[in-house]
Amino acid sequence: MILYLTKSLTSSALKVCLKILVTITHHDQFTSRMWPLLRFIFFNAGLPTTDVVTDLINYLTLYPDQPRWAEITLTWMFTSFLLHAAIFFYNKATGKSKPSTTWREFAWEFYKEAVMHLPFVATCYNILRAKWLYDLNYGTEDFKMRDSKQVEEILIEACKSSHGESTFEAGPQAVTQVCILCIFA
Repeated sequence: MILYLTKSLTSSALKVCLKILVTITHHDQFTSRMWPLLRFIFFNAGLPTTDVVTDLINYLTLYPDQPRWAEITLTWMFTSFLLHAAIFFYNKATGKSKPSTTWREFAWEFYKEAVMHLPFVATCYNILRAKWLYDLNYGTEDFKMRDSKQVEEILIEACKSSHGESTFEAGPQAVTQVCILCIFA
């Protein structure tokens, strides 16, 4: 189920993103109020994708001459997922989280808590969130205040998915890259 969800999100993510961008830029009511949605896409899909791609390029560049530095770089890319998975299993084992009644429920909870932190998965899911925001008319004059709670939940989930990446991957990797530069420059 987890692989199916990830594959579904990944396969349609680019189509959804392109549809949103084309619709927004050709929208007859395109105003400066559409910028909140564009900012959401840029900061929650564009920048994380660029980060993961540059990390992968860094890995591929380092691997032929410095395989250990390359492996450290690749390890940082998956650290957020590994830590969130460990926390998830610890909370399940110690009873600190609600017990799952079915495997499906367990898989969905694991997806939301851990798999979401794999490279590109959060980006794809944030593109889907951007579509939800677009469907709610977020950032337009047609936005209904009754939808503000739903918009707030979407924005909070997007924030949670990117928090682990910045804490467990970006900071340590920046230190690693500074060390690489200092040692090999």
